[in-house]
Amino acid sequence: MSVAAASRVRVIAHSQRVEAATLRAGLEQLRGHLPAAELDLCPTSGPGDARRLALEASEQGYDRVVAAGGDGTVHEVVTGLLDGGNSRPSLGIVPLGTANDLARALALPEELGPSLVAAATAHTRTVDVGYMHQSAPKSAVRPFINAISGGVASEATAATPVLLKRALGELAYIVAGLTKLAQLEPYELELQVGDQHWSGRAYALGIGNAPFVGGGFELCPGASLVDGLLEFTIVTEAALGAGNLVAMLERRSLAGAREIVHLRGAAAELHCQPAIAVNLDGEPDRLTGARFTLSPASIELAVPGTPAVLSTEPAPRPN
Repeated sequence: MSVAAASRVRVIAHSQRVEAATLRAGLEQLRGHLPAAELDLCPTSGPGDARRLALEASEQGYDRVVAAGGDGTVHEVVTGLLDGGNSRPSLGIVPLGTANDLARALALPEELGPSLVAAATAHTRTVDVGYMHQSAPKSAVRPFINAISGGVASEATAATPVLLKRALGELAYIVAGLTKLAQLEPYELELQVGDQHWSGRAYALGIGNAPFVGGGFELCPGASLVDGLLEFTIVTEAALGAGNLVAMLERRSLAGAREIVHLRGAAAELHCQPAIAVNLDGEPDRLTGARFTLSPASIELAVPGTPAVLSTEPAPRPN
């Protein structure tokens, strides 16, 4: 855990998530905690901006970069920091999105002022980063710090209209999920995790570095950011016929649900037919094949407390 105070902080803010005047007021509150620090506020103006600004911060010697936005903004900032090589600033997060799944796992403050202060001043923990090596229908390598959801969970996220998110918040994802579930056929999946193999028909898949997706649904209950492993969760075709659906939606968790497959490992390979919709840290995609790897201890992440997702103890395997 790092204890050094940051002397140069760049705040990268999603321009549509909060008014500029509100952000400036929060920044003034932060100045009271870091009176000698250089504080730089950078609103984004479009896709790719957060990644570029994070890379610039690495190249210009900033101590900390704060991602103020939703999961997609955090993903862009993480990607930019990783672009900068091994000499990179630490990362703070101010949750301003609808889902805020990584912030939820980290138990970060929700109010803007306290959240900014925590993001810029809290001690850091070194956390793992996952990678998706996509092979089909296109070739690409993409990092993720939170999780990947696939199937009905990802279809629901992609299908949730912006206005519905604003009106219903997290409930919007449940409404969209139930609608999509009635329309989807199960996928044929084959997953190899080390020497563990599973194949069959499934409605959803999770690859978790952290537990939550879709605005607080615990898709990968045993995932930890610091254990050097990814959790692979499969919602099998049998799972939805085992009396699980209502219970899973009520609990917003797969913990204890029947006919759910949980595998853990640092690398895996997936094949799927037809192409499965996935959501990687808030960013949608579609694939029929991919490898997944983990890079341990890759990002210094500011965390004001000691949430369970940072436990160094082996995560219990869900029943």
